[in-house]
Amino acid sequence: MLPRTNLQRTRAREQVQRMLARGRGVHIIAPLSSAGDKHNEFDFEFLGNVTGEPYLVQTNLYIDGVGNREQRIDLWFDPTADFHTYAVLWNPSQVVFMVDDTPIRVYENATLHQGHGHGHHRHGGAAAEANGTNTTTTTLAAAPAPFPGPQPMAVYSSIWNADDWATQGGRVKTDWSHAPFEATFREVRVDGCAWAGNATDGDAAEARRCSESSWGKEGRYWWKEKEMSELSVHQSHQLVWARAHHLVYDYCVDTDRFPVQPPECAGR
Repeated sequence: MLPRTNLQRTRAREQVQRMLARGRGVHIIAPLSSAGDKHNEFDFEFLGNVTGEPYLVQTNLYIDGVGNREQRIDLWFDPTADFHTYAVLWNPSQVVFMVDDTPIRVYENATLHQGHGHGHHRHGGAAAEANGTNTTTTTLAAAPAPFPGPQPMAVYSSIWNADDWATQGGRVKTDWSHAPFEATFREVRVDGCAWAGNATDGDAAEARRCSESSWGKEGRYWWKEKEMSELSVHQSHQLVWARAHHLVYDYCVDTDRFPVQPPECAGR
């Protein structure tokens, strides 16, 4: 297990190369998370598989302590055979999950994007329809779509048994004959606004410093540049491809769980 990093950052990009453990029912999680009941958290969760089937990666966001924003894709490669790069970009405009520099999910700050086009990443519905998901939903238009505010985040990783749900909904259990299960990490990189070492997690001055300024003692915060506020044309095409061909679950169109569509899903 990778322990919590000593250096906390806010509004950042976390990138790590990892090679996964083989095994069904095994769950590997690599979150970027703050602390407390009202924490923010961005998750890459790697779910076990049955031999010969694609590996699933689940992404999730917790905002002010509330999660239940799961999306799943099947990976187009075997993540246990070699190292691959998994990254999260978080800035005031969007949260982007990437696999080998291919965006697989975008969660945007709807307040900043009001009145602007969203065509570059509104593709969850089409992919879900292709997978046979019922997309008839009721939208609670009055509720504002939440977005993660500035909180100091740290990088964690763990591996644990999740055979009650991780592989085929818990029907396939962990094969302990493959133990011990190992995941290998290298080239962990975190760029972000470094939280002062003597500041508390709720320090308003630190939150203001990291939120309002495009500069810091490390130099310009590149992740807050204008061109980082949305995907490039090439990245938009990559996102369309990934979601059209590999998206297998999207909470936004799961009417059994959410009879009233979550506010950030409006228009899906």
